[in-house]
Amino acid sequence: MKKVAQEARVMVFYEAPRRIVSMLKDILDIFGNRQLILLRELTKVYEEIIRGPVNFILEELKSVNIRGEFTVIVEGAKEDIKNHCQDLDLQKEIRALLNEGNLGVRSIATLLSETHGLDYRKTYKKVLALKNKTGNKSIVKSL
Repeated sequence: MKKVAQEARVMVFYEAPRRIVSMLKDILDIFGNRQLILLRELTKVYEEIIRGPVNFILEELKSVNIRGEFTVIVEGAKEDIKNHCQDLDLQKEIRALLNEGNLGVRSIATLLSETHGLDYRKTYKKVLALKNKTGNKSIVKSL
């Protein structure tokens, strides 16, 4: 689902009335509060269109009798959202490597920069910042 959350193109989903609220909550949790268009009974007499961020549409649905077929058009991810998701994945990987305790900051930065094609200095700074933030969990033997 993370890959879909990073999709830059507009996405279209179809949903049943009994599942629309839970779907919108999932979109809010996974995609964030993106702009979307909610279409009800598209091309029919009682057609209805609601536009706005996900949290606004969820509030609007509280006061409505939910019926009909829904089409949900979701805004694609912006570049900063994609970068944020990639940064979160990198942070998880750094934490996992730090928790193993087998590699030092330099080794982790080298490994990640070579593996993912990242700038070594920026990666080193992220690894160092995360290590300082979480504290040194490795056991230091005193002589």
